[in-house]
Amino acid sequence: MKKFIFLYLFILLSAFSCEKNADITSQNNLVIKTGSSFGMCAGLCITEVVINPTQIVMERKAWRANIANQTCQRTIATQEWQKLAKAVDFNTFKALPETIGCPDCADGGAEWIEIIYQEQAKKVTFEYGKDVPQITNLLTEIRKLRESLNNCE
Repeated sequence: MKKFIFLYLFILLSAFSCEKNADITSQNNLVIKTGSSFGMCAGLCITEVVINPTQIVMERKAWRANIANQTCQRTIATQEWQKLAKAVDFNTFKALPETIGCPDCADGGAEWIEIIYQEQAKKVTFEYGKDVPQITNLLTEIRKLRESLNNCE
């Protein structure tokens, strides 16, 4: 009987000690950053976007200091945030290498995503516009939100 109780307690404790991919849609401690850059470019060649549960902020920059930066922002709808957050599997994202493919080779551009969740951060850079199969849904949602700011003046 003692063996059974010990085994039961061991299984119970093991189940609760496993790291779970929490429902991050309800978390305010998730920030998603994304962007792109093109090395051989004149004008606004660098785009950085920060997305949190309340807003999206995009900044476009140039390699040269004589070109003014452009900043745009808007409120993010609750449904947009929830759809984006549901696409985040932080454990899968953490397992990705820091660089995938050959970003900005032959001036093809580089794209990146950084996820900051529960004081952990991971950034992945890959070829602009390409798919990363492990995070296809996340890429789709991020790109939709980024495009929603493209008409910013």
